Amino acid sequence: MDLERKLEEFRQYYNDCRVHASLNGDTPLEASGHILRTQANLHDFRWKSYCRDLVQLPLAA
Repeated sequence: MDLERKLEEFRQYYNDCRVHASLNGDTPLEASGHILRTQANLHDFRWKSYCRDLVQLPLAA
């Protein structure tokens, strides 16, 4: 179902990519200890789209 797919895309964005002020700028995935934050080289990045191109965030290339 289309709605289920869209909700899953948003859930992944919200938990894996979006930083939360209540978590001191971490994502829930980072706060859980499942991934480590790496420092990005600001001269070498690309954009990743989420939620059907409604949100774009930079990624280290």
